[in-house]
Amino acid sequence: MTGDGANDVPIMAIATDNTWLDPQPVPWDMHHVLTSSTVSGLIGTV
Repeated sequence: MTGDGANDVPIMAIATDNTWLDPQPVPWDMHHVLTSSTVSGLIGTV
């Protein structure tokens, strides 16, 4: 496989998930999101 052909396999594997969908929008816990992103950003700069 070359170039674009090698990309197709992982994309197809990811595209075939079997998750359930919540009928209502799921609220985000912004405290958790901001804390995780801050910690990740700090670790990434070290």
